[in-house]
Amino acid sequence: MRLSRQVWLPPEGYDPTDAIRKRIIRLTGLHPDIVMTSEDLQVVRYTAGGHFHAHHDTTEFKSDQPCYHTRHLYPHQPNEHLRMERLCRYITLLYYLADTDEGGETAFPAADNETYSARPQKGKNGVFDPKDLTHHCKDANLYIRPKKGLAVMWYNHYLDEKIGWLGNKNDFSLHGGCEVINGEKWIANNWITVDNNREIQMAFHREKLHHSYHSTGTKEKSSLPQDESGIVGALAPNVRISTLSNPFLIHGTGQQECQTEL
Repeated sequence: MRLSRQVWLPPEGYDPTDAIRKRIIRLTGLHPDIVMTSEDLQVVRYTAGGHFHAHHDTTEFKSDQPCYHTRHLYPHQPNEHLRMERLCRYITLLYYLADTDEGGETAFPAADNETYSARPQKGKNGVFDPKDLTHHCKDANLYIRPKKGLAVMWYNHYLDEKIGWLGNKNDFSLHGGCEVINGEKWIANNWITVDNNREIQMAFHREKLHHSYHSTGTKEKSSLPQDESGIVGALAPNVRISTLSNPFLIHGTGQQECQTEL
């Protein structure tokens, strides 16, 4: 469950000179086409009592469900309006836009916990839901206090080393926003979206950046060869974390570090 307000900003509204996205490219080591075609920026405001229980930002692979961002490039099907779609977010970058007086931590209940289970657990006071961050925020192995100028990055999927492309969902990326006790919490999210179908993702790049596909699926000559937009290993992370269970912290100064205790 989520209690907040949010708005979406296109790149021309938050990054007209591409400065932020260029920093993301340097940080992640991803091909620019992947970053430049990802989702708009989400800005979120939480007031006292606001929270977002533990969840994943992405969805498991399902052959009958296209990615939301590339759904129009898949073959049309009968009853297409009833077809479910899924989120395909390889990386999350969360920015803290302001300090929060009390509460509002970002918690990672599964971090460094190989035996973690999202099922109801037995505790001293009975059965509880470990994803309930209103009451169990500090039970998480890792939680990060909001601090203006700080950003957190994590991988929602593993990298399939054999093909150099999107792998299975990273269950350790389970996270959420703890309840704001006093004051307000302001954050922004950059989601790096990638379809696990490499050919569809390349077609999406051509459509968005080089106008070689129409929404009808009609091809036109691209101004950029496909291999340039789909380098083998284009998803190889610039930052490697052994278990992919811990987020990567980015300070406003550009300083980077991986921490497990904050």
